[in-house]
Amino acid sequence: MATTEKIIEYVSACIERLQEDVTGYSENFRDRALSNRTGYIHGLITMAEMNEQVSIEDCDKLRVKLREAAEAVLNVLDSKIN
Repeated sequence: MATTEKIIEYVSACIERLQEDVTGYSENFRDRALSNRTGYIHGLITMAEMNEQVSIEDCDKLRVKLREAAEAVLNVLDSKIN
């Protein structure tokens, strides 16, 4: 089983790559890509929390980080449209 540090490291790396991953898709698919990627990452966080591999506090911090990253990606996508 993965250690807490490895899980946090992997999820953090996924969050950091979010903008790069989403903008790599075609313009018509970016909203769906953002939804899919954030859903995947949120699922990772939830499973780690449910399996008690990562503390609730750390999961909450990861969720905040994910929300901020998703908002930043949306801002970038919106600025490209306008």
